[in-house]
Amino acid sequence: MFKTDGCTGFPDAWWRTCCVLHDQLYWWQPDGISKLDADQAMTDCMTALGAPGAALVSALGVTLFGWRYWWRGRRAAPGTEPALLARWLAKRKRDIDHA
Repeated sequence: MFKTDGCTGFPDAWWRTCCVLHDQLYWWQPDGISKLDADQAMTDCMTALGAPGAALVSALGVTLFGWRYWWRGRRAAPGTEPALLARWLAKRKRDIDHA
């Protein structure tokens, strides 16, 4: 069962949703999504919410320490993604289709 603690080892502030999305990407590991994609999604989200400094610090953290969590991924079946992750995947597909 998926559980998130928000921003692991980092303050949960107005960017918490970005950390939850990141956790969901690590848990579901949708086809075509790499660890780098998941990490970049969190960084982009935090930057878009006006927290570029927090994005930089958290990017460093997930780059250095996220591997052990990424390797535990694919714990849920495709098609069972929660709404937040499903919206992100749909937006990503639209962005790719229009590029």
